[in-house]
Amino acid sequence: MKRTELHRYTPLKAKKPMNKVSKKQRQKNIEQDAVKQELIERMMKRDGYLHCEECGKNFDWLGGSCHHDVFRSHGGKNSVDNEKILCSSCHSQNHNL
Repeated sequence: MKRTELHRYTPLKAKKPMNKVSKKQRQKNIEQDAVKQELIERMMKRDGYLHCEECGKNFDWLGGSCHHDVFRSHGGKNSVDNEKILCSSCHSQNHNL
């Protein structure tokens, strides 16, 4: 490229970070992670392995997701008493009822 052609190209503008999260949302995420960790620890202590609380399928800690019995949008809390660990297929089925 010749020097005379350089003026045609403008540098890319810096984009805003995609992972910008509000302070409130960050706190919710921290609470959710703590609850999931407590659920995992309880299940490991009780059963010795991780499994879906509906179908019984075994999985590693990445394979499970927390399901709120009472949805947060309906006033449910992020607490061990309101959540259970489900496999992805059971979690999907619970939301599609």
